[in-house]
Amino acid sequence: MHYPMTRVFNGALLLMVPLMVTNCERCGKHPDDPVLDTDTDPPQVEVALQVVSMDPHSLQEGMALDASVYGAGFVSGARVDVGQATGLTTEVLDANTLSVRGGAQAVGTWDVTVTNPDGSSSVLRRGLTVVAKQEVAAGCADLVVYFDFDKAGLTDEATRLLSGAGSCLQGGKGELRLEGHADERGTTEYNLGLGQRRADAVRQHLSGLGVSSTRMRTVSFGEERPLDPAHGESAWARNRRVEVHVSN
Repeated sequence: MHYPMTRVFNGALLLMVPLMVTNCERCGKHPDDPVLDTDTDPPQVEVALQVVSMDPHSLQEGMALDASVYGAGFVSGARVDVGQATGLTTEVLDANTLSVRGGAQAVGTWDVTVTNPDGSSSVLRRGLTVVAKQEVAAGCADLVVYFDFDKAGLTDEATRLLSGAGSCLQGGKGELRLEGHADERGTTEYNLGLGQRRADAVRQHLSGLGVSSTRMRTVSFGEERPLDPAHGESAWARNRRVEVHVSN
């Protein structure tokens, strides 16, 4: 039998208890605790297929399609469909970007659909608008510029048309009447406001080109004067417009 060590110190008998030293690398751990493997790769998270935008989102009639589609979850072999167009070529640049090319598209506003090889698909509603072709005539002719659905900002094509006529309009003397229009969707009050915002956008752009603001007058007819009385994407695309009438 072992007894604790004793020692006399200043006449007192001291009891010496040996200390137990433990391995502190295991302090607070149970022998059965699992050891994490830090070399294991984290699990891969599957990204859902989604189409967010298309650039450009508007084209003039007769222009070939050459656009980028942005989103997530694109994989090799993905296909882009635009409306009922055929013969489109799709290239997967990465998981978030596709390139799509093809011939001229029909006038109208079309859905853009991306389909992966596994059959999953995502749709960008009204992703591409194709407007009727219009050339700027010699001299200061009346113009019609078109707008995207529920938008008052100028498209690239509208900017090109207005800029092409800017120098002629700048040097003119007559009044410019800017008439804003909307398609039939939405309330009467909302469409009147939308038509006015579109007319104001054209006025602001022409003013930036040097056309005197005192020569320009804006008015909105909302949905009341459709250019095309039909009910469908092609007609709606033509009715979302601002007409620029030049008086001599």
